[in-house]
Amino acid sequence: PCARKIFFQFRWTLKRKHIGRIIRLFNRGHMEEGRFIAALLTAGMKVYQQDAQGKQFRISSFGGHVGSATDGIVVGCPDLQDPNVAILTEMKTHGEKSFVKLKKEGVQESKFMHYVQQQVYMNKMDLRASLYLATNKNTDEIYAEIVMYDEVVAMHFLDRADQIAGADEAPVGLSNKGASWFECKMCDFAGVCYRGEEPLRNCRTCRYSIAKEHGKWHCRHSVVNATLDVEEQLKGCSHYEMAHYYGK
Repeated sequence: PCARKIFFQFRWTLKRKHIGRIIRLFNRGHMEEGRFIAALLTAGMKVYQQDAQGKQFRISSFGGHVGSATDGIVVGCPDLQDPNVAILTEMKTHGEKSFVKLKKEGVQESKFMHYVQQQVYMNKMDLRASLYLATNKNTDEIYAEIVMYDEVVAMHFLDRADQIAGADEAPVGLSNKGASWFECKMCDFAGVCYRGEEPLRNCRTCRYSIAKEHGKWHCRHSVVNATLDVEEQLKGCSHYEMAHYYGK
């Protein structure tokens, strides 16, 4: 919900450090994909996770700066009017409370971020439906839902992503109530937003950097004036000047 947070993430403002438990939690989600695929194959469906060149299906926008990898494509879903149509599939794990809410309200109401994620993927891959699969990590119960394509939602969030990635100014934050707002209290970037903390020193937090086509970054400093690779961006240079929107 906070465009400012997304902007700071995109600009490498800080590097999160996760404890082992959280890393294992992330890995649990990845490992669950294999079980989902096995279940789909057992049910007689076909699952594709790679394109003709053997690469994972990916989508991108704004010259390659906005993008993600998809979980796969399914053919043969019996819940569709034409089961031979290819559809997206998105696979997630949930805790007990989240899973109960998902079953009661559906993915659009209970996990809007997952709903938007599917809409963007469907738009970029020219698909008209998605099979959303979720498992309860406490009980191993599975929930499945067909999500239909909504062009209005897809285009709204693709435009939003492009605007954030292409912005030279940090967007307005989620709340005008400051650091006391409950969502801001839990945000990793609260120190930069409200307490004057400085960001990590790299090209993306420098006032001279700008996102260009093909996922490239460019330095606008008159001396450097060059396209920067990832190693150069991380290192920064002697001409570094912190962007003015930090610490405000």
